[in-house]
Amino acid sequence: MRYRGMLIDLDGTLVRGSRAIPGADRFLQALREGGIPFLILTNNATRTSEAVAEALARIGFPVTAGDVLTSAEVLALWLGRRRPMARVLVVGEAGLVVPLRARGFSVIEAGTEAAKKALAEGEIDVVAVGLDRTLTYEKLVQALSALARGAAFYATNCDIRLPSEDGLLPGNGSIVELLRLVSARRPRVVGKPRAPMLRAALDVLGLGKEDVALVGDNMLTDIAAGHRFGIDAYLVETGVPPSERDLLRFPPKGRFRDLDALTAHLWSGA
Repeated sequence: MRYRGMLIDLDGTLVRGSRAIPGADRFLQALREGGIPFLILTNNATRTSEAVAEALARIGFPVTAGDVLTSAEVLALWLGRRRPMARVLVVGEAGLVVPLRARGFSVIEAGTEAAKKALAEGEIDVVAVGLDRTLTYEKLVQALSALARGAAFYATNCDIRLPSEDGLLPGNGSIVELLRLVSARRPRVVGKPRAPMLRAALDVLGLGKEDVALVGDNMLTDIAAGHRFGIDAYLVETGVPPSERDLLRFPPKGRFRDLDALTAHLWSGA
């Protein structure tokens, strides 16, 4: 296997909802046995890396929090470099709140009395949006109010759809798109396919883009990320079905039915 490191998507590639996708355990085992470091990248900002690792361990994946990088953690890192000590209104869950607080931000959760007070007193510098499965109209109104008053607009990712055991669910991109249309403001996005997440991942692994490959199921996030950033990207057809149009726009390095087929290819020396 010619790569020295591997970046691996989570939802639709390793898991579907809370269930492991067949072949995922064998792929990670092959990487471990080959001494090849990997990092699991997820745009899903609902859980911390610790929670993701614990969930994966319960279904048979021996990984730690250090093997996981979430878009929320990248956003916290990004904001820490550009807007340290900002007061952040969060539309999202613990996976976004925890890393922001860990980096010293004053976090105000949308939909709370604290958010009403901060809005009334003009004490919000940034609106940060991650997937929120308890989204309410009030949270949207508060985010729009802060944006109208000049708060910076950041999003963990713009994934419209999220693969699950029950089919495709609304992703964070559906929330971001609503806020974008109503506010007429474009967010700064850090998750795939944008560069900040891949830069952060390479920093964690300590490798260059020519040394790693990216594996994912989503043409518009995973494969587009690799294509734009100059990293070999392999498509596995276990999640979001690819369209012929997207295959032409972002041709993957290889296209495989599942991770078993990709494993066989990578270790064949082809």
